[in-house]
Amino acid sequence: MKTYLKNAIKLAAFLALTGFLLISLGKVMSIQKFQTRYYSSPSSFEGLYALEENTLDLVFLGSSHGYNSYWPQALYDDFGIRSYNLSTSMQGPIASYYWLEEVLKTQSPRAVVFEVCFLFHETDEPSLRKAFDPMRLGKTKLSAVKDLYAYDPALFDPVSFVFPLVRYHERWKEPQEVFFDSRRLIENNALKGFYPGFGSMGEVEDYAFAAPSSMEKAQDAGTETPDAFCQTYLDKMTALCQEKGITLILSSSPSTRWTREQHNFTADYAADHHLPFYDFNCEDIYTAIGYDIGSDNLDSGHPNILGTAKITTYLGERLTQDFGMKATSDPQWEETKPYRELVLEDYALISAYTLPEYLEAADKDRYTIYFTSDGGFEPSQESKNKLAEMGVTWPENGVICAAIGPDGALQEETGLVGTYGEGRYQYRLSIENGVSSILLDGREQTWGEKHFHIAVYDNVFGNVVDTNAY
Repeated sequence: MKTYLKNAIKLAAFLALTGFLLISLGKVMSIQKFQTRYYSSPSSFEGLYALEENTLDLVFLGSSHGYNSYWPQALYDDFGIRSYNLSTSMQGPIASYYWLEEVLKTQSPRAVVFEVCFLFHETDEPSLRKAFDPMRLGKTKLSAVKDLYAYDPALFDPVSFVFPLVRYHERWKEPQEVFFDSRRLIENNALKGFYPGFGSMGEVEDYAFAAPSSMEKAQDAGTETPDAFCQTYLDKMTALCQEKGITLILSSSPSTRWTREQHNFTADYAADHHLPFYDFNCEDIYTAIGYDIGSDNLDSGHPNILGTAKITTYLGERLTQDFGMKATSDPQWEETKPYRELVLEDYALISAYTLPEYLEAADKDRYTIYFTSDGGFEPSQESKNKLAEMGVTWPENGVICAAIGPDGALQEETGLVGTYGEGRYQYRLSIENGVSSILLDGREQTWGEKHFHIAVYDNVFGNVVDTNAY
């Protein structure tokens, strides 16, 4: 009997250890190479799990339109509302619903904002994995996996959804940098699920308002009905919010791909279920917040920083004025306040046009600047003065390799080598046969046929912020 008990304990310990390793390695291997210092779905969800219980006022759910539109830190700084953004790329209603279930295990939000774009689009297996891979194993995840398998047994393998390592084990053959930087990507939740958009869409010719106001229908259009599978989980989300006394708010971000038919369905659904609906494609809201999709959108469907500010401010005003949300001070949002300013500094850098403007925006202790010039570029006196202020003397022949960081400036004529990122990575600047090269951790940062190339590295977030050429 004692031998049996010992063997049973050993087996239980072995299974527990195996399960822990499968889950831990799966978390690392599921990180995608395109996930960055600004955003990775593992960090977003781990950040949620790390929050103190019952400290959330508001949760955002939906697709990338959602994680570009709503900035939790701005909502807290300006209105004192504690929110978290759980949107992921192409997040379908099934993922939104089950993440709401997961949230309610530890939080009691007063409101949920659901960005409805992917109510009308099919999501795919990789996108659903971005949402479900980081979810902790438990009843909620198992229920989601069961539903996915019932929907499409061929596409949604239950074992690999429970243990993502089964899906990603082949990645060991081609290890990516993110595997070795996984801890930072998983633990860095400073932006609380928000993903800032830089750049602008430019002139737009085919944008039209969906309707005069959010709750009105476009009379010259029909109605687009979502796929039954998607609507099922919208219904479940609506019912769950009603059961818990949570205000469910439907929203649609400014987009040239949003249709009047999609607006009509959502407006009808919101009216039938007594839900607020903020369609930023409607004339009343769009005009009231001074939106310009050409300058305030990153692309056809995602706001940039300028658009995010307008959308988040509008929501904050509605939440305080219409729903009576009060400002609350919370250390979890207080301690991440500085990161809002860092993102705005990045936007200023990326938006800078002339070289003097660019150098001014890059002159921050948090940045290290790398640049090369092959002699074919002559900067203005203003640029030379700024470089001198930063510790670099412009040579008469215009040939230079330089690095300007928190510890000062280094410059050589045709080559410069050193380390960065606390010594983890190597940079190599060179001019060979008239060709400039800026290698950061083996990756080329020069582009085009220009003569002056520049790359800016962020020592706080740990990524290249921007590259440029003149």
